[in-house]
Amino acid sequence: MGFLNSHHLAKAADVLAFSQPVLLILVYLSIVLGSPPAVLTWSLLIVSIAPACMAKGAFRRRTPFDIPILIFIVGLSISLSFSPYREISLETFQTYMLCIVAYYLIVFNGLRSAWYWRLVVAIVVVLSFTTVVTATFAQQSPGARVLPYNEWLYHAASKLPLTHNYHLTVNTLGGILGVIAPGLVGYAILSSDRRDKAVMWVFGVLAAVLVVLASSSSGLVAMLAGLAFILWLRWRWTLGIIIPVGLIWLWLTFSNNLYLPEWATWLAPHKTFIQRIDLWRGSAQLIVDHLFTGLGPGAWFLRSNLQVDGWPVINPHNDTLTLMSDAGVLAGVAFIAVIVTVGIILRRMIRYPAGNPWRALGLAIGASMVAFAANGIWETNVTGTLLPIPVGDMVYRYKCLATPTLWILLALFVVAWIRLSNTKRE
Repeated sequence: MGFLNSHHLAKAADVLAFSQPVLLILVYLSIVLGSPPAVLTWSLLIVSIAPACMAKGAFRRRTPFDIPILIFIVGLSISLSFSPYREISLETFQTYMLCIVAYYLIVFNGLRSAWYWRLVVAIVVVLSFTTVVTATFAQQSPGARVLPYNEWLYHAASKLPLTHNYHLTVNTLGGILGVIAPGLVGYAILSSDRRDKAVMWVFGVLAAVLVVLASSSSGLVAMLAGLAFILWLRWRWTLGIIIPVGLIWLWLTFSNNLYLPEWATWLAPHKTFIQRIDLWRGSAQLIVDHLFTGLGPGAWFLRSNLQVDGWPVINPHNDTLTLMSDAGVLAGVAFIAVIVTVGIILRRMIRYPAGNPWRALGLAIGASMVAFAANGIWETNVTGTLLPIPVGDMVYRYKCLATPTLWILLALFVVAWIRLSNTKRE
């Protein structure tokens, strides 16, 4: 009996599993701040992952999105090798790879007990609410829409103590909470557990209220798209209401806000939509010129020179264009493969008995993914940009970092699908 037998590896895996989220955050911060060295933090993360992979046979497991992820990594690597901004692109590349590692860690820990996942979800929800809300409302971020019905919140939040100078735009807040809200409300509607339903209703309604208070157009569109998906799943007859409401919204948007008071124009943003079309057209042409090599991970802003109302634009304001900018046409292929795979799995999930909690979770996450896709038409959610800003005696330079939202949603979706499939076998 050797020292590194399966029992010891399993114990080490259980201990290190709880350190992995902390190390993921540490690696991300080392890339953002440049300290501690990314080589050191990556090494610590890899060392923590190895025992778990060996003990659980993770290298032999397969997930539904392995092939699209592989295609995306190939495209990302090709784009990195041709990028004229190697240092910036390497940082973006590392954050993409970190998000992919996070995806696999979540999936490989997917069979852990329910209390483990309740703890993880609770931490994510609390951190999301406190960090995003304070960084948006407390600092009146650029583009903040201070209107008669939300002025009190900006005033109250301005008194909160802050320890950073980063600003999140209202659409960043809307993009995050607008994606979270349908999942929370969806689980509250589909779940049969009264305690879970109550908790999810509270947080779901809170997220929805904050989206409205932030006056985020893209966040509202995302949230309504996700909620429409849940309503259609639960009550098919609601499609007769959803379609007319959607058509009315499109009519108001294209009518140049002639029928809305000034304070409510954010509900149907005609000007923003027209600006987006011009921006998408310019971005698409730039990507076509570099179809197979991409522009380089994180290099869109440095190579586009596109402006709106005389101001430089930091991203294409569209997830598909952002991914293709970072990884070329292979990113588009991978993205389509992901959409098709999600659709197939959702269709299979719907056929399971309504009382199954993993079905409820999977479909709720599906609602969040619908919201994410809707928001991704208007905004860039797969990456986040830090512009050069002075903080004390230092000036942080431009950085473009992959964000984990999409990868976390995909991972949780896979976990729910695996657990749901296992209940059928049992």
